[in-house]
Amino acid sequence: RLAQAEPRTASPPVRTEGLKAGGTVTSFVMQAASHSAAAAAPSVAKDAPAADQAADDSELGDASVPGGTFWLGAPRDSPFVLDCEKWEHSVSLSPFHIARRCVSVAEFKRFVDAGGYAQDALWSHEGLRWKRASGALHPWTWVPAAEAGGGVDCDAGGQLGGDATEWRMRWFDRLLPLPRVAMWPVSHVTWYEAEAYCAWAGRRLPTEAEWEAACCGAPAGGVGVARPSADAMRGEWASLAPRKASPYPWGDARLQAHLANSALRHGGVLLDAHALPDGDSRWGCRQMIGNVWEWTSTTLLPWPGYVMDYPYREQSAPWFGSNKVARGGCFATPDTVLRGGEYRSFYHPTERPEVAIGFRTCAI
Repeated sequence: RLAQAEPRTASPPVRTEGLKAGGTVTSFVMQAASHSAAAAAPSVAKDAPAADQAADDSELGDASVPGGTFWLGAPRDSPFVLDCEKWEHSVSLSPFHIARRCVSVAEFKRFVDAGGYAQDALWSHEGLRWKRASGALHPWTWVPAAEAGGGVDCDAGGQLGGDATEWRMRWFDRLLPLPRVAMWPVSHVTWYEAEAYCAWAGRRLPTEAEWEAACCGAPAGGVGVARPSADAMRGEWASLAPRKASPYPWGDARLQAHLANSALRHGGVLLDAHALPDGDSRWGCRQMIGNVWEWTSTTLLPWPGYVMDYPYREQSAPWFGSNKVARGGCFATPDTVLRGGEYRSFYHPTERPEVAIGFRTCAI
């Protein structure tokens, strides 16, 4: 299955979509996602723009988040917390500009078409080692036209159309024409691929603290305002409130289909990166919960006050220093796992097949 993990023998162990090695919860969830995806028609428009002609980042633009002191981590009176979320501590953030949506398939295709995988200068030392060892030339789910079976898109014995010159994208048991999913967020890419794209685009990945501030933060003096206007962002509101304003980007309301694509609410497929405006954060950032996990630039390390949970020692400690933090959840992540915007997940930077993970960028 597309997002299920296969056994690994490398050290340190690679943590996949599930909560622990062996991922019983993950296997169940992703099997359910597979059946849902097979049963429901993908949400792809027949008249979608070509993958190299779809809207770029400027369509929604960047959100401006003011700087200030911001608190990360779980308060000590939290009813439930994972050990990697212990404990609440302050960080200092400079003002930053973050993309209002994730990088789309169309945008990543421009990177591929521009020879991004062949330009070694775009890749870090470790990223270059991974690229050479893996032989990667494009995202893992993409299938070149020459390998796509004569232009036939498999759909439980049917066809979805498309011609033999188009890329395809694997989605469970289907091969979808890439132009039909041009505005889906790119997914199943490694941290190294995200890093190289950013180098090519003149952007960068957000830090974990920036991501959370953009997700659930609010302007000082305007915590109770759902989405402050541009005028309101001046004066006393032109700084960041020190604590999260609400558990979710949109406020306190529980997860619902019009707010987030999570827990298989939309039939086991991704939605366009523009979809679900009702779920925007106070800064106007879209889909920060659900659809795809999002890489951050932050390496997983223990926070001040970290205490290993006993007897479950393997929740976080084996992956400190080797994994990168990911936030937000994906289309299949259960609500109980998400727990608002605070769930701190992490994956090895080489993770690719197992995780529905994409990214958004920040201005340099």
